[in-house]
Amino acid sequence: MKLTPNEDAVLSALQRDHTGSGNGIGGKALQEKLDLPNRRLRETIEALIKTHRVPIGADPVNGYFIIANEAEFEAARHELTARIVALSERLKALETAFRQSVALPRQSSLFEDRSSPCA
Repeated sequence: MKLTPNEDAVLSALQRDHTGSGNGIGGKALQEKLDLPNRRLRETIEALIKTHRVPIGADPVNGYFIIANEAEFEAARHELTARIVALSERLKALETAFRQSVALPRQSSLFEDRSSPCA
């Protein structure tokens, strides 16, 4: 499958200057370097990984980089797994918050006495 212009630009920049975690580049710096908005950059990196199978790693310290070895792959994998766990915990908290603050008060109102005076 052919690369889009954005995919080509991101891949070229990463392969040229950012192979290995020690050579990573932060998202903001990569956005500025390629003149891409944050969302477009993230979508492009996702497409490079999912569609084109490019091994791009990312972490908060090193930024984005082409994974160069097994240790970097494991570190990138760990970072993604930690994010999945954090999102799962956030979802559980949201579900609990919804049930406690929105759903249950509405359900309890179903049982309130709403009888109208009868003559």
